[in-house]
Amino acid sequence: MATRERINITLHPIELKKLDSIAKKHKETRSGMLTRLIQEYHEESDRNRIGDITELSYVLRDRKKDKVK
Repeated sequence: MATRERINITLHPIELKKLDSIAKKHKETRSGMLTRLIQEYHEESDRNRIGDITELSYVLRDRKKDKVK
């Protein structure tokens, strides 16, 4: 049986409303939805490497394209 750990987090009220809306849409609790989002993010980052989703990576990628030309 998997163990769970209780944590406290602070979210802006707007972000909390977004989380609640997403959780309700997927019939999840807040905790369940955060877990699901983390798992999906992890899977996506494995496919695309975490660096590819940062603003800096776009700048670096564009620089690489310029050098290749």
